[in-house]
Amino acid sequence: MFNMFEKAPCVCFKAEFPSAGSAREELSRILSSHLLARFGAVKRGRFLYPRGQWIEVQLGQRAVWVGWYPRRRKVEEWIVFVGPGDLPSTWDRVRGRKRVANIEELRFVSRDIHALLGSVTGISNVMWYFSEFRREGKKGVWTPDELPWVETP
Repeated sequence: MFNMFEKAPCVCFKAEFPSAGSAREELSRILSSHLLARFGAVKRGRFLYPRGQWIEVQLGQRAVWVGWYPRRRKVEEWIVFVGPGDLPSTWDRVRGRKRVANIEELRFVSRDIHALLGSVTGISNVMWYFSEFRREGKKGVWTPDELPWVETP
């Protein structure tokens, strides 16, 4: 089955804001306003995972998705993923068309998000990873530059 998270760089972090009830709203406000100011948004919305949100930003001719959602079993922990915006339709997948992922664009947006997270008071324990490497038992890294980018198609 198609899984957009598999090859997308992800960052996990702890977000402790003054009011625990407003963590979702505060994090969404911080990410949305930064991404809108920095890149401009093409689309925005929610996805099926409860309380998850995403924004599609435009980088030149290509789009990049940035989504965030709370971790299921960890209180005050969040995950942000950066993925290619060129998602093939079902018909494209039947024909063998794959996602178009430009690593440089994903790396650029990941670096920008890393800088943002480092500047926000209340965000800590920032760790970057690719989902497939976590399943293989590899650990996360401190910055997106440390990810094994060349290993992902």
